[in-house]
Amino acid sequence: MLLCCIILVSGSLPVYVSHQDVTEHPQLSHLLEDLSLRLTPTGTHKTTHTRLIHASATLKHARLKYLEAATLHRVSQDVLLDLCDGGHKKTKDMSKMLEALTLSELQDHLMLAGSSDAMQREGVADKELTLFGITAEDVLASSKALKPEVYIKDLSDAMETFLEQEWIKISSFINPTGFENCDSQETTKIVDSLETTKQKFAEESNKLTHCVTQTHCLSQKVFGLLFDYSNILKSLVSKQRLSLYPAHHLATCLVFLKAHFLKLRCLELEILTDSYNSKSVPALKLLQGHLQQRRTQAEESLTKVRHAMDAYKHVDPKFQDLLKEYSMLQEDISFAKMSTTTLGNI
Repeated sequence: MLLCCIILVSGSLPVYVSHQDVTEHPQLSHLLEDLSLRLTPTGTHKTTHTRLIHASATLKHARLKYLEAATLHRVSQDVLLDLCDGGHKKTKDMSKMLEALTLSELQDHLMLAGSSDAMQREGVADKELTLFGITAEDVLASSKALKPEVYIKDLSDAMETFLEQEWIKISSFINPTGFENCDSQETTKIVDSLETTKQKFAEESNKLTHCVTQTHCLSQKVFGLLFDYSNILKSLVSKQRLSLYPAHHLATCLVFLKAHFLKLRCLELEILTDSYNSKSVPALKLLQGHLQQRRTQAEESLTKVRHAMDAYKHVDPKFQDLLKEYSMLQEDISFAKMSTTTLGNI
């Protein structure tokens, strides 16, 4: 009936149910009330929810039982190993108990092989195969032949001694040497100090992680800068090669000009060689004599002019004319000296 109501109502209802929808559809309020009685707030059926709670409690109880059995099994095995290695009087019987315990562990925890089709055809399908050939019957037979109730007291005493030793180890860890007289408050302070130290370690670890991250980022930046620096160096090398071109061009021009200068010097020497011969030397010497005579006359005229200038030193109108004449005489003397020097070198 409820399912039919859901199908009939859901065909005409919107996705969101408001108060107006409940008013327009009276059957919706009864449907919602029935759903609230049947379902939990999470949408699970109440019967299913109850079964899940019971199953969780049962599983938790079974887990605790399994942990207790596993702990007892492990402690028993450790105690039996110590007894077998310690030269006990009943070492042989304890060894049999240890073997039975080991057989049960192998039979419980190793994967068992199932029967094959061939075995079923042969009629041995009921026989169980194991990895080491250990079956439950072998374990039960070993346990029946052992009679462990005879050694329960020895095993319990050994387990008690073992647990006392373990407790001494735990107590020595909780109350280390030199702190036996500490009260409970001091013990809690130690725990608080350990928690504080743990928090400090966590903070330092976070700082170290942050520093490692920053170092990685900085290394990436340095790598990028080195890459840019290498590009800049490459561009500088290319620019340096371009800047060397004018220098090479200038050096080439200098060599070219030096070659032309040497050619002109050769032409000059050829002209001099062709000009100065045996016929031109007497004429040049005569020209040198005339120039020397003219130089002597110019010096005499210069001396006369100086005497004349001394006489007319205080006469202003004629002073400028004398200066002009003096400068002209100096030019003639300089030209005569230059000509004489040139002819003397020849």
